[in-house]
Amino acid sequence: MPDPYVKQWRHLWQHEKLAASFEALGRREGLAFTLKLSPARERMLLNHVDPANQIARYIGKEMTNAFNEVLPYSFTLEFSPSGVLHLHGAIQPQDRSKTHIESLKGVLMRAGGKCSGKAASRQCVFRSLTDGLGWAAYLNKAGNDAAERLMTNKVTFISNNLRKIAERDHKQFRQNVAP
Repeated sequence: MPDPYVKQWRHLWQHEKLAASFEALGRREGLAFTLKLSPARERMLLNHVDPANQIARYIGKEMTNAFNEVLPYSFTLEFSPSGVLHLHGAIQPQDRSKTHIESLKGVLMRAGGKCSGKAASRQCVFRSLTDGLGWAAYLNKAGNDAAERLMTNKVTFISNNLRKIAERDHKQFRQNVAP
């Protein structure tokens, strides 16, 4: 795998930028997340020309309503082996309090649409993000599959505030490894 720090940010592929965003959040006590979508939200995204941006709009709206800001986050769309569309991503919470994490979970669940039954209790799952590049490598396995099934290469999203953080980190690392 080529070293992404050789290239300037603007020349990175979307999955390299996503990996850089996960790595940036891993250094900042970010959380990895998996978000299952309601059947209605999944159908809507399956028929949308830019599904990643569309679900990001829902997430941004819910975050703004709950926290008066959009927290730094990124994600990729993926299909499960059974063909169900869902999100894997990372986010930087304001803090690690149980109250805030529960609020954040509610934000993502509302953005993903209301699930019922057994799926509702595990609609949104958080884990500590200790290895951002490892998380990205794990998710990269299905990136091409999602793009093919959705008939668009728009399967990743990085919030503007996280993009700035990741780009700044990338530039700093490039300076440190430059010959």
